[in-house]
Amino acid sequence: MSMDEIARNKGVALRFLTELHHGLATFEELYTPDYVHHNDAFYPGLQPGLANFKQALQARAGGISDLSVEIEHLIGEGDKVVARFYLSGVHSGTFQGLPATGKRVRFAATDIYRFEDGKIAEGWALMDFLALVQQVGAA
Repeated sequence: MSMDEIARNKGVALRFLTELHHGLATFEELYTPDYVHHNDAFYPGLQPGLANFKQALQARAGGISDLSVEIEHLIGEGDKVVARFYLSGVHSGTFQGLPATGKRVRFAATDIYRFEDGKIAEGWALMDFLALVQQVGAA
């Protein structure tokens, strides 16, 4: 993979992360139609396909409003990009079974994206939900 392709892939990952809190309108531009997400803890039973992933994200989107993303690291090598970032917002709706508290939250996340032809084809996510649970007083 060329340095230009790695830079392009990092740009796609950066675009997804910075546009995440603006809605899901650009998913078709950034993801392959047969996208596979590997995170059963966050999306139990999620079937492959962009439509399924998009629907799962939309179902979770109402839980944290005023969402912002602070990117700490964005590393690309070969067909993969790794992003380490923080999500911040207001716990304004049910999120992962936790009823709304109205509290401000901030927690870390790390995503790995695998690319095909400049689009995200697979993803792995790890989020610090313990920090979230502690901030809303549920732990």
